Amino acid sequence: WNDLLLRWDPKDFGGIELVRVPSSKIWTPDIVLYNYADIRLKEHRDAMVLVNNNGTVDWLPQAIFKSTCNIDITNFPFDIQVCKMKFGSWTYDGYKLDVNFLDDKDEFEISDYVRSNEWELLDSRAKKNVKYYYGLIEPYPDLTFFVIIRRVAVFYNYILVLPCVLLSFLTLVIFWLPPESPAKVMLGMSVFVAFFVLLLLLADSTPPAACSIPLIGAYFCANMILITLSTFLAVIIIQNHVRGDRKNKVPAWLKMIAIDGMARVLCMSEFLEKEQQKQSSSSNDTSHQNANQIYMVGCSAVLENDVKEIRKMLKAYITRLDNKDTSAKYAKEWRLVARVLDRIFFYAYIGTIIVSLCTIF
Repeated sequence: WNDLLLRWDPKDFGGIELVRVPSSKIWTPDIVLYNYADIRLKEHRDAMVLVNNNGTVDWLPQAIFKSTCNIDITNFPFDIQVCKMKFGSWTYDGYKLDVNFLDDKDEFEISDYVRSNEWELLDSRAKKNVKYYYGLIEPYPDLTFFVIIRRVAVFYNYILVLPCVLLSFLTLVIFWLPPESPAKVMLGMSVFVAFFVLLLLLADSTPPAACSIPLIGAYFCANMILITLSTFLAVIIIQNHVRGDRKNKVPAWLKMIAIDGMARVLCMSEFLEKEQQKQSSSSNDTSHQNANQIYMVGCSAVLENDVKEIRKMLKAYITRLDNKDTSAKYAKEWRLVARVLDRIFFYAYIGTIIVSLCTIF
């Protein structure tokens, strides 16, 4: 800027054309950072002011700025942030104090920029704004500097992305294990805990006050939900398979939707037909065996009391066989339902992976 009160004739002062004076001794503009983040941080360090004999004043203070920035971590750890720093006079309007770029260059001087290990500088630009506040006719100019940075994701690729990919393959194995296998429950719980640990690491790596949720975090949660449903269903199947409770019949609506409907859509009809043929053949063999036993007993006409006793025993034995067949039938129906639901979860998981990859990358 130019100060008329600081002009002099070099001839009157021994040819001195330039002097350096402390900034506290002369008037300096009250240029401040509007979106500062820490009032305890002193912006301008003490720096000498260069005063020319024609009144031109150059003030180049050293400064440390800490500004606010709206962080969008939706694509973490591959996120790109746009931060800005707004500079302007705090008390003077545009008629009294105007701000402009040096040599009309609306860009950063980054020749001395030190590269960061966490962020990569993509672009930097600046813009002059003139704002009119409500009820005032004076303009209030400011200079806004924009910094576009991208997170360096090499570190996070090893601690978040790579384990996520490996656990995703293990999750696919969970959906292909038989529902009645205890290994399915153990593997499901292990993978669930692993995803939970990754979720904790993600929470420690992201700012807690962010206004968005990372897509990779939503992917972790979707994995945990699908694993929970599949494991819970496997526990029900194992319980019915071990206890053999004949009262736990598959609900008619669930059987109609899963076995009669979704199985055909998922191209599992051939597998279900084979299972049902095995079930019908085993029940037919049992009925034929029971009929032959009854026939042979009926053919014996000796000792009527013994025959009655034998018939009671056979009837009780047949009842037990029927109950056993019924329990086996219900258990097999539950297994069929579980296989259909697992296949649904499998395709849903594949869709989740594809959507997540397309969105994140």
